Amino acid sequence: MSLLPRSKEDPWQLKTAPGTAEFTMHTDTNKEGVAVLVCTVGKTVLHYDARCLADLHAMLKKHGDWMDLGGADEQKSAKDGTVEAWGRSADNPIGGWYGLKKGLRGRFGVYIPPSWKRLDSANWSISRRTTGCGRSSVVVDHFGFAHSGRSSIT
Repeated sequence: MSLLPRSKEDPWQLKTAPGTAEFTMHTDTNKEGVAVLVCTVGKTVLHYDARCLADLHAMLKKHGDWMDLGGADEQKSAKDGTVEAWGRSADNPIGGWYGLKKGLRGRFGVYIPPSWKRLDSANWSISRRTTGCGRSSVVVDHFGFAHSGRSSIT
């Protein structure tokens, strides 16, 4: 998995999975010389460890099926079993948060999957699924492989 091939001068223009918010994403290096993904949402700038792209790919292949995206600010708990929870888990390859800016380390499940999909759009899909019925129905965004129209890895 290569890094996003975009600079600050030419970032990707992206939308969140539900298509309700726009943001930009490009790569840079931090003061320590580590590659970072820079996500700009309005005036807010988030940084994520760029290793998350390859690590997310490997995790989803191992997971083998669709996974809820999730999405929560750093100060809130992430729903178990989501991309968001994995992006801050002690069990992921870096042993914790991929988000690098204290206070703004969350929202991994919101901003990283659309960037990842852009890198490898032929093999990945973000889809919506409604669960429940009537007033109690909930729309959940999922992320997974998109092979032959099927919703799981084979």
